[in-house]
Amino acid sequence: MGIGVLVVTDRLQGSHWRAARQTELHSTAKLCKIRLENALVSRFNAVEALSSLFALHPETTAAEFAAFAAMLLQSNPPIRALQYADSSTRVSYVYPSQENEITVSRPMILLADPERGPSVRKAIDQRQASLQGPLRLRQGGTGLVVRSPIFVADRFMGLAIGVYDVSVLLSEALAGVNLDQFGVRLLDGRGRVFWGAERSSGEVYGLSVLVADSKWTIELHWRAGAAPPLVWTRLVLWGLGGGFLLSTVLLIHFSWAQAQRLQRSVREQTKALSTTNKLLVDEIAVRQQAEDALRASKDRFETVIIRAPIPMVVIDPDQHVVLYNNKFTALFGYTLEDISTMEEWWLTAYPDERYRQSVQKSWQEALASVAEGSKEIEKQDWEITSKDGTVHRVEFKVTNLGQIALVAMNDITERRQAEEELKRYYNHLEELVSERTLELEVKNRDLERMNDLFVGREFRIKELRDRLQAFEEQED
Repeated sequence: MGIGVLVVTDRLQGSHWRAARQTELHSTAKLCKIRLENALVSRFNAVEALSSLFALHPETTAAEFAAFAAMLLQSNPPIRALQYADSSTRVSYVYPSQENEITVSRPMILLADPERGPSVRKAIDQRQASLQGPLRLRQGGTGLVVRSPIFVADRFMGLAIGVYDVSVLLSEALAGVNLDQFGVRLLDGRGRVFWGAERSSGEVYGLSVLVADSKWTIELHWRAGAAPPLVWTRLVLWGLGGGFLLSTVLLIHFSWAQAQRLQRSVREQTKALSTTNKLLVDEIAVRQQAEDALRASKDRFETVIIRAPIPMVVIDPDQHVVLYNNKFTALFGYTLEDISTMEEWWLTAYPDERYRQSVQKSWQEALASVAEGSKEIEKQDWEITSKDGTVHRVEFKVTNLGQIALVAMNDITERRQAEEELKRYYNHLEELVSERTLELEVKNRDLERMNDLFVGREFRIKELRDRLQAFEEQED
C-alpha cells in the first residue's frame, strides 16, 4: 500500500507538472497567433485604403499619391514602401523614393516577372488581396508584399501594393509576449522556416495563422533547460516513502511525516491554483491588449477616412451611418445630428418623391447583385440635395469591408454642367449651319433662275439675228 501510494502520488505530481507545462505552451502559442493575425490585419488595411483611393479617384496624381501614402506611413512603421501599378501591372508610383531607388529607376512589369507574376495573376483573377513572401526584395532585405487589385465597373485599373519589413512586422506583433522560455518559429505555406529558432527535440505545438490569402504556421517549443522537472520533490517523496516502509517501528514519526506530506501536497496544490489563476489573469490582460490594439487600428482607420481628400461615409449592417468624413460635411453640410440612418438620408437628400423612388429602386437592384455573388456595387451617379438646398451631381462607389460598408463619392456637378454647356453650343452650331445651308439653297435657286433667263434671252437674240439675215438675203 505504501509503494502504491508513492507511485500514485509521483504520477499525480508528474501529471500536474506536465499539464501545467502543456497549458502554458498552448496558451502562449494561441496568444502569439492572435497577436499575429490582429497585427497583420491592421497593418494590411493601409493597402486596402490605397486601393480605395484609386478606385474612387482613378486620375490620382503622383503628388496626391505621395501625400496619401505619407499619411498612411505615419501610423504604420513596418511598411517599407507603398506602390501603385497601372493596368499593365507596371509600377508607376513609389513612396518613399529613398531606399527604393531601384524600383523608381527600373520599374517592373509585374506580370512579366517569373517570381512575382503568378501572385499578381492570382490577385487579379480572384479580385482580392494576395500575399507573397517572405522573399528577397530588389531594394534589399526580406519582405512581404501585399497586392490588392483595383477594379472600376469590372475593369481592371491596377494594383495597390504594400511592401512590409518582415522583422519589424513580426517583432511588433509579438512585442509584449514573454517568450524567454520558448523557442518560436514561423513557416510559410510551403513549410519553409522564414523566422525564428531551430526546432527542438521536445514537444512542439503548432497553430495555423491566416494571413490574407495565405496560411502560415507558428510553432512553439520549450527551450533547453526551461522549466526543469521536479527532481528534488520526487527524491524527497521517495526518500520519505522508503523511510516509512523501512521504519515500521517509528509509527509516530511515520504519522508526523504523513501529515507533513499532506501539508506539502496542500501547498503544492495551492501553488498550482495560484499559478492557474495567474495564467488566467495574464490571458485576460493579453485579450485586453489585443482589444486595445484592435481599437487603435480602428482609430487609425477612422483617421484615414476622416482625412481622405474625397467625401466618404461608413454604414453599419443595420443601415445606420457610423461616420461622415470632413470632406463630406464640407461639401454637403450634413452631420450625424442631421442624418443618422439610411431612411433619414433618403428623405433629406432626395426631397422629390418620384426621383427618390427611382434612386431607391436602383440602389435595391445593386444590393441584389451583391447578394447574388458580386463583390462590389457598380458605380452610380445621382443628384443629391445638400443642406443649403444646392443640388450636386455625385458618383457613388460602395466597397464591402466585412461588417461595414464604405461609400465614397465624387462630385461631378461641374463636369456635367460643362458637358451640358458643350451640348448646347453644339446644338447652336448645328442651327447656324442649317440656317446658312438654307440661305445658300435660296441663292442657288435665284442663280439658276437668272441663268435660265439669260440663256433664253441669248436664244431669242440668235433667232432675231437669223431672221434679219434671212430678210437681208431675200432683199439682195
